[in-house]
Order: sequence, then structure tokens, then C-alpha cells
Amino acid sequence: MNTKIAMQSIALLLLGAVAGSAGQRLLGGSSDGRAELLEELGALQNEQMAELTAVADERAQTTQGMALEQFYRLQEFRQFGSEGQALVWLVPTDGSGSSDPIAAAARGAAVRLPRLVVDGSARTTWLQAALRMTDMGSSVDPRIFAAFQSIQAFALRHPWPPGEGLAAARQSDWTRPDVVEDWLALNRALVSRVDGLLSGF
Repeated sequence: MNTKIAMQSIALLLLGAVAGSAGQRLLGGSSDGRAELLEELGALQNEQMAELTAVADERAQTTQGMALEQFYRLQEFRQFGSEGQALVWLVPTDGSGSSDPIAAAARGAAVRLPRLVVDGSARTTWLQAALRMTDMGSSVDPRIFAAFQSIQAFALRHPWPPGEGLAAARQSDWTRPDVVEDWLALNRALVSRVDGLLSGF
């Protein structure tokens, strides 16, 4: 920073010297000399304007790049929360060989679960995304990251089933309606916060 200030000071001194010299030449020189000096001053001004324009363009590109990076990160968190809200309905059979899902649902057998609970592949992808996004804490809005951490903490309190399907889900907390509702609320909160920031882009 001190070096930059020193360079700026030197540039101002040189510009002052040039201006002083130019003033003397304009007042005491011939018409040919004045024309030559005005041409030199014009060239110097054009050079300085080109440098200032280059600096401004570089700063604008840097700012735009940072904004674009932030936008994509927010989209990633939004996708994470949306994936957490994806639901499936499972209708187990009653063991009698009946394949009528409507009849089974009428008996109260239908179970609504987050897709992550019963789909091992989706859960693996979700866990990989969570691991990657954990490292983004310092580069994303604190409110977004706090909502993300709340989801992570909830998943730790309610471990995923040891397998896939309804049979495995029954060995966990995830068949409890209150657990599912709390999970959905946390994911909705994350998506809502992201949408609030994205509206400013």
C-alpha cells in the first residue's frame, strides 16, 4: 500500500513538473513551439485516460466475476434445500398379494417420506454436496450458511436409515411425521433465504 502511494505521489510530481514546463513554453515560446507542446500534452492526456480506463475495466471485471461466483454458490445452496424437500409416497402391501395401492392407502398404509430416506443414490449425492458446501462457510452469506448448518445438525440428530426402502426407514426416526415436518421446514427456510438474496441479482 505504501509503495502504491509513493508511486502515485511521484506521478503527481512529474505531472506537476510537466505542467509547469508546459506553462512556461506556452507563455514564452513561439507559435510552433506552442503547437508542439499542445500536441505533447494531448498525447499525455490520452495515455493517462487509457491507463485509467484499463484500471476501471479490470476492477469492473473483477467485481462482475465475484458476483457471478456468488450467484452460482447461492444456486448450489438452493438446489441443496430443494433436494431435501423432494418427497415420495410409499404404499406397502398388506401381505395378502393385493396390488391395489388405492385400497392400501385407504387403510392408512401410505407413508410420506423425504426421497433421501429411501433412495440411497440420491442420499450419496446429497452427502457429497453437503461435504463440499461445508467448506464454503467463509464465502457465502452467513444467514445462508446458518440455515445450511441447521439442516446438517438435524441430519446428525436423526441418522439416515441403514439401507433403502420403507423397511430400512422403519429402523430410523424418519417415519415419524414430526421429524419429516421439521426437516421440510428447515429446507424450506434455506431455499427462502437464498431466494431473498437472489432477488437482488
